[in-house]
This record gives sequence, structure tokens and C-alpha cells, in this order.
Amino acid sequence: MHYLFFVFHLSLLGIMAQVTGCSQAAPPPLPPIGLSSAEAADGRKAGIIPYRSEWAYQLDVSENNFDLWFDGTLGDNPDTPTSYNLKGVMETTETMFTFPPELEVELAQINFYDGKGSSSNPLKVHLLLTDGKRIENAVPDFHGNQYLAWLRHEIPVKYQKVKAVIFLMPKNMTHSTDEGIYPSEIQFVGKYTPYMAPKAVPVTRVNFRNMYGVNSFPWDNTGREANQSSPGTVSQLSRFEHMGWNRAYDDWHLFEAVKDDYRFAPAHSGEWNQDRGFARLKERGVKSIQAIKTIPAWITDTYPKSHVDNVSYRNGENAYHPYKGNVAFYNNLSSFPAEGATNPRDFPFTTKEPTTYVANDTKLCYTWNGKGYVLRTTNDTVTYLDVFTKENATDANPVGKLKNVFNKNLDRDRVTPATYKAFAQMAFQSAARYGTNKAVDPTLVLTPDKLVGLDLLDGVEAGNEMNAHWHGRKRYLNPYEHAAFLSAFYDGHKGTLGPRAGVKKGDPKLKAYVGGIVSANPRFYRAMIDWCRENRGYRKDGTVDICWDVVKYHQYTTSSGLEQHKNGPRFAIPADMHPSATAKVQEMKNLHQHLVGRTVPVHIGELGYDVGPSEQGAADIKNSATGYVSSRKHTQGVWVLRDQLTYAYHGVDGLQFYILEDPVYLEDPYTSNAIYASSGFFARNFGKYPKEKRTAAWYSAQFQKEFGDYTPQQLVSSAPMVLKATRQKSVLYALWLPSMTGEVGTHTLALPGVTSVTLYSLVDNASSMKSQVIPIKGSYTAKISETPIFVKVN
Repeated sequence: MHYLFFVFHLSLLGIMAQVTGCSQAAPPPLPPIGLSSAEAADGRKAGIIPYRSEWAYQLDVSENNFDLWFDGTLGDNPDTPTSYNLKGVMETTETMFTFPPELEVELAQINFYDGKGSSSNPLKVHLLLTDGKRIENAVPDFHGNQYLAWLRHEIPVKYQKVKAVIFLMPKNMTHSTDEGIYPSEIQFVGKYTPYMAPKAVPVTRVNFRNMYGVNSFPWDNTGREANQSSPGTVSQLSRFEHMGWNRAYDDWHLFEAVKDDYRFAPAHSGEWNQDRGFARLKERGVKSIQAIKTIPAWITDTYPKSHVDNVSYRNGENAYHPYKGNVAFYNNLSSFPAEGATNPRDFPFTTKEPTTYVANDTKLCYTWNGKGYVLRTTNDTVTYLDVFTKENATDANPVGKLKNVFNKNLDRDRVTPATYKAFAQMAFQSAARYGTNKAVDPTLVLTPDKLVGLDLLDGVEAGNEMNAHWHGRKRYLNPYEHAAFLSAFYDGHKGTLGPRAGVKKGDPKLKAYVGGIVSANPRFYRAMIDWCRENRGYRKDGTVDICWDVVKYHQYTTSSGLEQHKNGPRFAIPADMHPSATAKVQEMKNLHQHLVGRTVPVHIGELGYDVGPSEQGAADIKNSATGYVSSRKHTQGVWVLRDQLTYAYHGVDGLQFYILEDPVYLEDPYTSNAIYASSGFFARNFGKYPKEKRTAAWYSAQFQKEFGDYTPQQLVSSAPMVLKATRQKSVLYALWLPSMTGEVGTHTLALPGVTSVTLYSLVDNASSMKSQVIPIKGSYTAKISETPIFVKVN
């Protein structure tokens, strides 16, 4: 009872941490206006359309809460969708309320409940018709100035056949928050065909070996070591023992430091030989995914140049395309270079463009006209920089002041696949070299050795976390932009970017992975599928022509949700204790089956726990009542293994933990509160803990060595966790308590006719588990704790 109460209590804490504003009592609901539900003349329904909140998505940031808009509760405050106070990456928040085609919606009216508060900056409402036209003025702007009242808006008959209603909310440029106000409740009214929710697709499971993978860097995979039998090579390769996956963090600049000059073996710098590294891992049964990430200097250097310490737009983590237009920041006007003489090294690839000089003290922008600096008073339709003009200037924002470094021209380009042509060409070279296609046209291969068809990769991955909102607009790709990016990466946007652009042009059989999006957000994929339907169409089999073969997202389980960065306190918890971590897997597969027409594999490309006391630190557990003690290092190993067992049962097709080795050197990782800095299965290679192999590596290798080729079949019990797995006729049970306070207990396995079992227990700092054959008579009572044990039926 004590154990069950704890799990229930913690689950409630996890759920409540994701919900805000639920403690205030709402006033009695007002009667809705409009048609009452009835049969229409054509046999369809008429009235308030039952809207399912999962149909909606927002193009700004990440996961959102839309349920409050349709819950029938008319509270005092606007039911604004939340993204943990980090909305505002884009200039305008665009919210799409889509309708499934099966509904055949004819939208007669939209009803808004106006709660408290008002704004002079209106929420605009557009309609997206079934023929693709976007209608801007059919619904009045919402100001929120009616106060606790329903507002009814009739839709003209010619605009009633809609596939989406769109909200556009302006942003406060200073604070990056919503400038306007949302309604408190929404009703869509009209005729519709009753919606039958599609059935969930069956859960498919792969063997446990696919749950043991890591993220690594080129220096981790031995490619630099020429001699395979050297101590360095042997030591490096041993770290991948019994592993299923390697997600290779491969920086783009290593292979294309100079445009159109590709080098893989060795790379342009570091002497990394990826041919050798990938080949040695494949020999050990490790499947590699090459995640090509960060932009090279010849793209980074097109971004605005800073000549002052506190302004910088040049970063390898920017979006994977050049910037349009030279922009240079100086302290003030007097510090501008004499006679407009910009150092050509500042903008090596855009030297033909005139430079815009920004005085950092006033943010006024100038250009050099050959004689002097002239205030910039107009904008063009090419460059990404905007200044205030006489049409929109104010006393606080005079003509010529910098308004935006990433303007609407950027928005337009980012939904154009051709913008990402350079990255698509990089992906082609990797796919041609490391795929199985030996018939690649050699004139398209721009490497000195012209090697192709080496068959060393399972797939190529399109970058890493391209929706990382904490980098701002210079990085963030919204779902439509991300789909355009993937379309270029996948097949050169259906071949339109030329013969040497896209993974599938290099090898049609090689898998194209989404570049792990931040958080497990089905809405993000729903939006990308919508873009693909409109811009790529359908395949010959009638399914939507999406531009990815494998779904990829990153998921760090915590008390406050599944986000990597969140405001407010939080602590890490294992996946078996998280209320929604495992549900996301099947949501992704169901979503693709229902909207695309087929399902695709799902990988979680980053997950894990620090050994230090960070917000993602594994728990330091001491239970005096039970005697269970677990240091953070030990708990990391326990939780990593529990995650492997849990996700395997719930249908994940591959896991790659963050990370093989700590990403940075820490003097003492066990006291560091730097998030994600001490998540390594191994400590950093030098310093106080040289090449220390942590419990996560010991336990994972022990389990995979013995049971990696078993496949989970049945969750016999969830409290405690009892997971049944098989390999042909061999049967295995994994048992543990899904808690984090040092609980212990017992569980009896009913095993009719069985006369003996083998008990396997994890051992610290050992290559194999401890095993013990135990005679039984039809049942076995196991002592269990939060550390899994394994019972094999003999």
C-alpha cells in the first residue's frame, strides 16, 4: 500500500505540474448561441462541431495546451495555449485549427467567449478553404473588449467550406510575448459529418538490442586510429560492446569546409576517417546514423558580423542556410570604418552586397554611398534585415532604427526548399558514399577518391533539434519550414534541386531520419504532414509523400513534462514513472497511419540522466527503512536500463542515449549542476576521472550481452513491473519496482510445470551478470527492488 500510494502521488504531481489555472472555480457556463445539434437535410449533423484539440497546432515553439479552449468552462481569464512562457520565437504566433477531411465541414459561424481583459492589438482570424484559398476578412478581429460575453460571427456562404481556421497573434518585439488577447472559449458551428476516430495501430516491438544506443562524436569511433589492434582502438571500440545504435554527431564543416569540396577519409580537419570508424562499428553489429549538424564557416560568415562584444549572430547552431545581406554592428557611428572599408573577410561570400552598418548605441542603420554614411530609410524584398520606415516609425522607434534582423523575407525563404540546397547537396554526398548504391554517376561525386556504395550507414539524419527555440529565430524552424528543409534533404524536393541534392538521389534505399525535434510533440509532425500533403502530394500507393523514413524526437523525462528546457524547478524521473512518456510513441505511429496512410519507425534520439545534481540528475537514494542505497551514478545505470525495458515494450524502434562520453570536461562531474554535462556512460577522457566506465555502461552491456536478442511480449504487471520477453521458445521475465525512493518488495511468478529458473542479477564493474539456477515447483517468489532482476525459465 505504501508503494502504490507513492506512485499514485508522484503521478499526480507530474500531471499537476503540467496544468495551470485549475484551482479557481469557474462561473456557471453561459448557454452557447447558434444552432442546436440536429440532423441536417443531407443526413449530416448541424450544430456545434465537436472539436478535438489534437487537430490543432501552433507554428511557434513546441507543445501547447488547446484543451481549455474547448472544455466548456468559461473562466475569468483567457484560456491561452501555453508553451511554458517561451513563446515568441516568430514575429506572429500562427495557430491552425484544422478539420479532418472526413468531417466535410461547412462552417456557418464562429463563437468566441470574451472573458476579462482587452487589447489594442487584435487577434486576427483567417479561413483556409478546401480549395486552398486563404480568406482574411470573413471574421472580425478579436480585441477582447466585450467582457464576459459571447460574440457570434456569421460566415458568408461562399467561405463556409473550410479545412482550417487560423489565428494570427502579433508579438511584443521587446518581450517576445503575445501582444494581443485570446478568447476564453471557442465554438465552431455548422454542418459536419460525424467523426469516427480511427483505430489505433497495433503495437510492434523490436528486440532489446535496439534500445541500447548512444550519441557520439567522431573522436569516439576510432576512425583516427590507423591500427585496429592498437590499445587506443581496442579501448575505444570496447565502449560500444553489445550496442545496437550509434548516432554520430558529425559536423558539416568536417566534410565540406570549402564549398563543393567534400572530404570524408580523412575529413577536412582532425584527421577523422569516418569510413574506418563506421566500418569498425558495423563489424561489431552497431548500426550508425550520421546526424549531419551545425553549419560550416562559409555559411556562418554570411550572418551579421559583430564588432562589439554584446552582439553576435554568427553561430554554428544557426539554421542551415546562408543569410541574405551584409550587416555589421559597431559601438556607435563614430566607430564605423573609414570610407566604408569593410574587411572583406567579414563577408567572404556576399561581398557584392552593400553592407548595412548598425550603431549599437542607437540601433540606427546606415549605408555607405561612396562619400559618407547615409541613414537607411527603406527596405528591400531581398535582404533579411528591416528598419523602421516613415510608415511605421514612432518617437521610440525613429526612421532608420533596426526593427528586425530576421524579417518576413526570411519567413518566405524558409518555407522554400531551395533555400536549403547546400545542405541537400551535403546529404547527397554522404548517402552516395555510405549507402548501397554503387551506380552513382561519378561526375556528381565531389570527393577526391570518388568512393560510393560503401554500405556503412543505416541512414542519414537531417541535423539536430532544428526547432530549438532557445536559440531564437536565427535557429528555429517552424513545422512548415522544417518540412521544407526535410524535403530538400530527402530527395532535393522531388528532384527539383538538381541531380546531386538529397539522400534519395544518392541512394534510394538509404533511410532519411528527421533531425531529432525538441520534445515529443505529435502536433509538430501533424503540421509537417499537412505541408507535405500540400507541397509534395501523394505517392503512387495513395499515401502522403512525406519526406522522412524514420520519426525522430528527443525526450528527457522530468517532473514537469518532456521538454529539455523549462521555466521553474524540476527533477528527473525514469520513463516508467512518467504519465505520458510512453504514450507519445504510439501517438506518433497512429498519427502517421491516420494522416499519411502508413506508419513509420519511431526513434528517440536523445534521452538520459546526469550523474551530477542537475535538473536532469539521477536521484541520490537512501532509504533507511528498506536499506536500499543508490548513488546518482548507480541510479543513472538503473534508470537507463529501466528505460530500455520500458520503451521496448511500448514500441520504440530505436534509442540513442545522450551521451557516450560527457560532452565537456568537469573537474568533478558528481557535484556539477550543469544540465546534460554529466550524462555520459563514460567520463571525459582526461582529468580527474580518466575514461571511467559508469554503471550505465556496465549494466547496459551486461543485460544486452545476455538478453539483447529477446523481444518483449507482455506486461504481466505494472505494479510491480513484470515484463515477459521471448527468444523463440526461451522465456524471460524482467522485474522491478517503478519508484525512486528505495522501495523493496516481492513478487510471485506463476510458472506451472516449471522445475527450475535461472536468476540473473546486475553486478557493479563487471562484464557479466551474476546467475544462479534455482529449483522451483510451479512458482517462484522473487525479491525485487528498483534495480531490475531477470528470471529465465529453464
